[in-house]
This record gives sequence, structure tokens and C-alpha cells, in this order.
Amino acid sequence: GQRRLESFARARAPPVAVSRWVKGSLTASPINEWSALHVWLYLMREGVEANPLYARGFDRVGCWLCPASELAELKLVEELHPELWERWSTWLKNWASQRGLPERWVELGLWRWRRLPGDQRKLAERAGLSYVEPPAPMEVTVKLAPKACLKEPLLEASLSPAPRLEAVARLAPTVRARGLELKGALLLKAEGWSATLSEAGGVKVKASSLDAAEEGLIAVVKLAARSTHCSNCGSCVSQCPAGCTRLDDGLVDVDAERCTGCGTCNQVCPAAVYVAGGALKRALPHRLNSR
Repeated sequence: GQRRLESFARARAPPVAVSRWVKGSLTASPINEWSALHVWLYLMREGVEANPLYARGFDRVGCWLCPASELAELKLVEELHPELWERWSTWLKNWASQRGLPERWVELGLWRWRRLPGDQRKLAERAGLSYVEPPAPMEVTVKLAPKACLKEPLLEASLSPAPRLEAVARLAPTVRARGLELKGALLLKAEGWSATLSEAGGVKVKASSLDAAEEGLIAVVKLAARSTHCSNCGSCVSQCPAGCTRLDDGLVDVDAERCTGCGTCNQVCPAAVYVAGGALKRALPHRLNSR
């Protein structure tokens, strides 16, 4: 039922594509060019009974707490399912309180944006609410060490939040690296680069060239994102061609003996794609914004 008029992302999507997230799944959008009017006319012609929620006023039916919903639709959720809305509202108010935001922030629906667009900023100002840009889920600060005293390029970086070294060590085989846990640090060694990662989030990457050092940093950041933002979705497990990945007590565990280092799990992990990807585009714009 996906249609190109629903969003810019769907407008760019092909009518038939292989799913990035679900292994072996092919998505097809036979009504890609239809408008909403086409859909309703077809349903009426064929006598198909639509979801009764549309008759209650919903324009779209999906995840009931979706931030893409209009405020009127969220109000309908509150009226139809007060027990669900009470749980969600309580969670949102606690979330706002932890960030120093008043309940009015939740009431106006401003929680739906990570970065407020212009009109919503004006709304917040009219309501007397101050707006502070929220921090990104991950930040990477990079600097190149002076070359005068080094035979090889050395990239220094800091990661925030600091990753769990144990979790990063478990993932090392996926980037064809070997991990050695030291006191308060983790040493990663791969072909072409080596990196030292501290408990505080400091990273030092040494390589034969700056290009190789940046490749090493990209690999480390992806592993760090997976270690701190894993949601146990299982995408890495279901798509591992070697069958060597599993979830173990909230951590991704990789069988180093069977892992081929193909990197598939890093390509299908939402944390590696979005969290690490966003942080790296800000840290290495010359390298990643053109990709």
C-alpha cells in the first residue's frame, strides 16, 4: 500500500526493491502512483471494508504513538484508548522533565521533533518556552596529530557517549580486527590500521596513510554505536551470512572463528547506519557527505 505521495522518501523509493532490513524480503508497491482518492474509490468499487478507525477520524492508521501523527489524531488516541495514552503521556512528561522542559512542551506536541522546524520554534516562543537544541545520540570529535614527530598518520578522536569496551571487543571480528582488552582500554588491530579505545571514549588510530586511518576510525565508530545503541532488534543475527552472530544478555556476540569479516551486520544495523552515520558525517564531512 505504499504510495509515493505519502512522503519524500517514498517518492524516491522504487516500486520494487529488496528490503534492507529483512533478509530475503522483496517489497512491491503496485499502487505507488495512486492518490488517496484512487485508493478510496477502488475500495468502494470492490466493496472492501476499510479499517473502522478511518471512520473515527484517523487519516492514517499505523503506530499509535508515531511522532509523524497530527495532534488531532493523537487526541483521538487519547479519547479512544485513555489507558494507552496515560502511559505514553506519563513517559513523555518524565522525558521532558529530565531535559528541563515543562509539561507545556508535551501538551503542544513539540516532543515530535528532535530539532524544531521554524513554525514550531515560533509556537514555542509564543508560549514562552525556551528552546535548546538537543544533543545528538552520538558525537565524534576528530583531530590529526602533528606529523613532525610521527612516521605514520595518527588520528585522535573522542566519542560521546563512551562505548562499552567489552561490547566493542565482541564486535571486532566484523571489521576484520582482533581485539585485546587492556586495563581501561581496548586495542584493535586490523590490516592497514590499529586503534586504541579508552574507557573515557578516547580513540587513537594509527595507519600507513590518512585514508586508511579514516577507514579505521569509521570502523571503530560503527562498533561503538552498536555497543551503546543496540536495541536488540536482531537484524544483524537474521542477516549474517555465516550464521555467527547472536544476542547474548543484551549484547551482540560474534563467533570469531566463524566470522568472515564481511561487514554485513554493520550495514544492516540501524545504530551503525543512522547513529554512527550521522556522527561521522559531521566529523568527516569531506569523506562521507559525498557518499
